[in-house]
Amino acid sequence: MAYERTGDWGPFLVAGLYTRHLVATNPDAGALTSEAAAALGAAVPHTLPDVLDVDLAESSDQPYVRPVLAALAHARDQGMPITVLARVAAGFSRGPRPSLADVRNALIEAKFYVRQSTDTDRTTVYRLFHQGLVDHLREEADLFDALLEPLGPADNRDWAAAEPYVLRHVLTEAGRRSGEVLSDPGFLLLPGAIERIATAPGENDRLIDLLRALGSNPTPEALAMAAARAGAGTLARHAAKSLPWQPLWTLRELVEWRPQRTVHVQHSTLRSIAVCDDGITVLCCREDLTVARWDVTKARVTAMTTAVATADYVAVSADGMRIAVASRYLGDVEVFPEGVTVDQNMGITALFVEPDGRRIVVLRPDGSGRVWESHDTVQTFDTGLAAARCWAVAWGVEPILFAGVGAGMYRRDLDAKGSAEMLYHQLDDVVEHIAVSTDGLTAAGLSRSGQIHVVRDWRLSWRRSAQKQNWPTALALSADGEWVVIGGASGVVTLYGTRSEAPVADLPAHQASVSCIAISSDGATVASGAEDGSMSVWWPREHQPVGCEPRPVTACHVVPTAWRPDRWTFIVASDGVITRHGWSFEPPPMLLAGDAGGRLGLFDLVTGWSDWSSEDGDGVEEIVAQDVGGRTFARVFRQDDESSAWDPLTRTTVPTSAWAGFGDQAQLFALERTLSIGESVYEVCAEPEGQVVLNNLVNSADSITLPGSHAGKVIRARAGTLRGRPAVCTGGEDGTVRFWLVDKIGPPQVIAVPGPVFGLDFTDDGYLVVGAGREVITFQHNGDWTS
Repeated sequence: MAYERTGDWGPFLVAGLYTRHLVATNPDAGALTSEAAAALGAAVPHTLPDVLDVDLAESSDQPYVRPVLAALAHARDQGMPITVLARVAAGFSRGPRPSLADVRNALIEAKFYVRQSTDTDRTTVYRLFHQGLVDHLREEADLFDALLEPLGPADNRDWAAAEPYVLRHVLTEAGRRSGEVLSDPGFLLLPGAIERIATAPGENDRLIDLLRALGSNPTPEALAMAAARAGAGTLARHAAKSLPWQPLWTLRELVEWRPQRTVHVQHSTLRSIAVCDDGITVLCCREDLTVARWDVTKARVTAMTTAVATADYVAVSADGMRIAVASRYLGDVEVFPEGVTVDQNMGITALFVEPDGRRIVVLRPDGSGRVWESHDTVQTFDTGLAAARCWAVAWGVEPILFAGVGAGMYRRDLDAKGSAEMLYHQLDDVVEHIAVSTDGLTAAGLSRSGQIHVVRDWRLSWRRSAQKQNWPTALALSADGEWVVIGGASGVVTLYGTRSEAPVADLPAHQASVSCIAISSDGATVASGAEDGSMSVWWPREHQPVGCEPRPVTACHVVPTAWRPDRWTFIVASDGVITRHGWSFEPPPMLLAGDAGGRLGLFDLVTGWSDWSSEDGDGVEEIVAQDVGGRTFARVFRQDDESSAWDPLTRTTVPTSAWAGFGDQAQLFALERTLSIGESVYEVCAEPEGQVVLNNLVNSADSITLPGSHAGKVIRARAGTLRGRPAVCTGGEDGTVRFWLVDKIGPPQVIAVPGPVFGLDFTDDGYLVVGAGREVITFQHNGDWTS
């Protein structure tokens, strides 16, 4: 009967366990009557849980057997140690909390249902021997508090006291409370933290990367800084709770790196565009038939002077040293820097410049053209493809021309006799745009109906029909034949690989339809023009051109934020009447920082939120606060010896040369390094060996050398107060910030930062801002200073 009704429990296992139960409960089995034996036979359990229930019913003198087995139903891997088992079993017990002795006795009583093995710390661990028992005994339970009970309060857990079992499984058992563990530096600084987090449920990739960056022996200081970089504010606060300074937030670059820039040239269609390999020089032909040159690093567009009456086409060499401009209808061609050639007989349909600038190819409407190297070297040719609507060039020993004729793509070698060769003829409509790789083996074509065909070795690689939401309007192909870029009517530019039609990346580059597009010869920069007169450059392969990459932070200063009457708070009263009120408090100060690229950024001192930025001007050298006419300005000094004043009320800069009242630069710098101690006035000075000296301005014999010098040159020094106490802060080329309270001089607090310190400031209410390398870091003082 057991075999027929036990299902997956195992008939021999159930029968054997029940037989053991009968022997244990009926020691004098020979004295049983036939009726009693028949009753026992009729009561044979049919499942393993039934056998367990029969056993537990006979163990009334052992009240902890069921709680212990229920706790073991939650054991993971090889099992649970007895110390953890006792804490978990307490949650399933209806009576007093079981002791370790109670748990041991229960394990002995239930030994037939339990298996044991050895953990990594050589302690014995226990588990149920059959999954059926686990399923039968397991109840919904929150084990988190039981696991961590001996570690102390949540804000000060002693993770060294945790069993290996707890360290392995605490994140799994934590569930929604995993944040308590992942924000606890004591847990994260334990050996093996990365492995424990990696195997836990949930998305912890950012935290894993953070820990890997710390190395094998991280310190609380390093963990706090890394947490601030990752935006894990709670973890940063917990890690720094025993440190004098807590990092609040960091900014890896002053103006966030954007792989795309856009500028408006005019308010009408751009006709042709070209881009150099430097990734920052873009040329375009405007609707007013002039040529514009865009220097991306300066966000500046200038008009090129050209003798061509109507500029319809522009092409440029990779280095930007040779430029060709042509008129579509008049046939004028101008080559910079050589001069002008005039062809009044026929217009021009295409213009190309070789990447090295050696040759220029011009195509006419009748399929003829010229290859021009210099005034003395001009080769004429006739392709015989008078019906061609578009052209492309592959640069070899001789230029190889490719044309879109009807629904096909043709090749014409200029050094070969005969007619053009048709290579591909599967487009659904007339070819409007064609592009080809340098070796001539990969091509892309765009038909009038919007269908895109990409061919490799002149066999179809993929095709894509027009998408109504972004009808294709322009096309370009990288010189290596690996990437094709499509511009659409919605202003979106899309990058594809030539081996798959799946888009690699999309860029909403324009607000209007894309009218022209180009890829630099190195394939790193995409330039596009649109019908609204905007130009855009895009660096889709993580390329950062020189001059556009993030630059080192060179200055930072805390500035007051002026009250602005255009900002209001709306409050709804209890009677439902809406009343309007102005600021009810003084706006908090902000951080103004500058970098070597001339960029300025304004940030919330507490949150790091960016409120304003500018990319104009030369490199910022220093920023100091200055009161003029009862108002506080931020004086910005640049590397070209120009200076301006940043107005916190209007959030604009004004040139100080036209404004009386702005003082001398040296005088302002000296004020930033001057402080009073008692009745004496001192100036902070730095010795070449990295020592910091307080020079008494009245009595030089009373000068003070501060303990704890830098290991190298001191770059920045500031004097001020911290909660009313005189203080000195310095930053050095050794990548450290040192802070002294000088009314009671002792060793400095040393903060390690990622690079030489070129920007430094602190406030009386306990904020410290540091510009180190390309990074801006803000700290907050944690409490009273102790020497």
